[in-house]
Amino acid sequence: MDPATITFPGFRNLCNAKSAPSSTEYVIVFPMNPSDKRFSRTIYSPEMTSGRVSTKEVHQALSLFELAMSRAVTPSDFKKSFCQRFLLPFLMLWALWTFFMPRRFEPFWLCFAFYCVVGIYYLSKKKNAQTKRVKEDSQSVLDFVQPGYLKKGLRWRIPEESFEWIELIKEYRGMINIYFRIK
Repeated sequence: MDPATITFPGFRNLCNAKSAPSSTEYVIVFPMNPSDKRFSRTIYSPEMTSGRVSTKEVHQALSLFELAMSRAVTPSDFKKSFCQRFLLPFLMLWALWTFFMPRRFEPFWLCFAFYCVVGIYYLSKKKNAQTKRVKEDSQSVLDFVQPGYLKKGLRWRIPEESFEWIELIKEYRGMINIYFRIK
């Protein structure tokens, strides 16, 4: 007989991080370091965009995006908060139960289970609210930065599924291919 697994719906999505894809001929991917919430700048050189954008311009844009995304909850932040809110109280209750052996300890476990359900609900709501704020702030930065890059044939893109990376899309590359296909 297989053991039964009990899971909370959507809980896996709260903890899992998506890894950044690798850069391609058409897209430059700037991964974020989750510990300091900064995008990697070492991967970019002006040759990657045929000199259309300088390193300084990319650094400025990435700094603005970092400022907007600084409030995002990373999976490591979430796991740390989860351990502090649920694992430590569980260990304290278990130690109390093990060493003192009270006669009626079931109400404590029931209260702890209720605390866990309400706490996980609260954490998920808080994470969703912060994600919404980060998306709004990132969109305002994108609206500010994007026009200058569009003139140069480039476009910034923030993935919907994760804040772990940002992309600079070389739209001029696609235009060249379309131009040669037409001829």
